[in-house]
Amino acid sequence: MSVPVLRSAHVYPVKSLAARACDTVAVEPWGLDGDRRWMLVDKAARAVTQRQQPSLARIAAEPLPGGGVLLSAPGLPSLRVEGPESGRMLTVELHRDTVVLEEAPDDAHDWLSAALGTEVRLAHLDEPSHRRPVDP
Repeated sequence: MSVPVLRSAHVYPVKSLAARACDTVAVEPWGLDGDRRWMLVDKAARAVTQRQQPSLARIAAEPLPGGGVLLSAPGLPSLRVEGPESGRMLTVELHRDTVVLEEAPDDAHDWLSAALGTEVRLAHLDEPSHRRPVDP
């Protein structure tokens, strides 16, 4: 009998930005630790993915202690986004679900909008089981 071998693990600290390779990663009830906890939304409060914006793949997000991320993109200075504390909530359409996310500070929206050349907002999903339950 062959034994499955995991050859690599990748997380996306911000949904649809560049993948980040991991040597180790914890598995939580809703998936990999730190995976897709942040996401971009458009003016209509819909999730923005690489399907609509292929240039998202050029932007990297490095997880920071406390749930924040360090954003980097060609031609722009890096931006440190601290863990969510704004208290500003945003109702977002994600595939066929509606979820409530917490908005990042305005400088994150401005930075990402400049990187993409279109208006977007950065939002954070706290413990996903509270906002978007996993189908057992």
